[in-house]
Amino acid sequence: MGRLSAFLLVFTLVAMSAGPLLAPPSPSDSPIEAFDTSGRALVDFTVSDISFGNVSSSASTFTQPNGSSVDYIYVRETIALSFEFRNAGTRLDPASAVGTMEVWHPIGFVVESWSVNLSLAGGQSTIESVDWTPAAAHSHLSDDGTLGGGYILRGSVDGGVLDGNEANDVYDENIIVGLYHDRVEGAVCGDVDGDGAADCPNAWSFDNPVWIGAGYDVGNDFSVKDEGQFQMLTSSTSAEGSRHLQIASDTGVYVSNRNDRMWWMWPDSNQDCNDGFD
Repeated sequence: MGRLSAFLLVFTLVAMSAGPLLAPPSPSDSPIEAFDTSGRALVDFTVSDISFGNVSSSASTFTQPNGSSVDYIYVRETIALSFEFRNAGTRLDPASAVGTMEVWHPIGFVVESWSVNLSLAGGQSTIESVDWTPAAAHSHLSDDGTLGGGYILRGSVDGGVLDGNEANDVYDENIIVGLYHDRVEGAVCGDVDGDGAADCPNAWSFDNPVWIGAGYDVGNDFSVKDEGQFQMLTSSTSAEGSRHLQIASDTGVYVSNRNDRMWWMWPDSNQDCNDGFD
């Protein structure tokens, strides 16, 4: 009996120990979650942002037809370009890299280029700024009034063989460069109402661009007839400035059989028209 009791006791203990292993899983048991255990790169240089303008040289803002806005600058005006370089890796001691800041023409050639030596530990970043004065404008206004075009600001970074992720080494941003800012308040026009005085109280001057009216007979757009049917009116409803430029006289009657245009001209010292950018 003693041996039988001992055998039964051992068998009972073994059965109790194996019970949880043989039992089906409970519906309330939590599922096994999978975790991504792949490590981040020790060194991971990246260009995280590009901006332009500062307090002393801010960009202008254009409102698009859909209500959104886009920033732009003007030709021959110096603007600050800022490039943010970051080491997104995990290594605590600094790693070295070379950052490149470029302005690209959209057809594919470099307009300006600068470089900087970087030394950043994991998690650190730096903003490097350069001044750029665009020598030529590049912008496009579509038929529906949408402003586009522009140059490409490109930031790139080379961390050498230590950089564990080269997919984020290049970052691009667009920058629109306008030709000139004119509220059309300095336009020059003729005497539409016949009172002996020009209906635009302005005059052109050397090397200052100005809008000027020109009238043509229908079918003869190569010979200027007069200054056109334009008037400058004082108004409090202008989106910018305090004047409106309208076509036709105060009566709203427009003379038939003629074409009128406003030309943007750049008077030279001989009061001839020039493009101003030779």
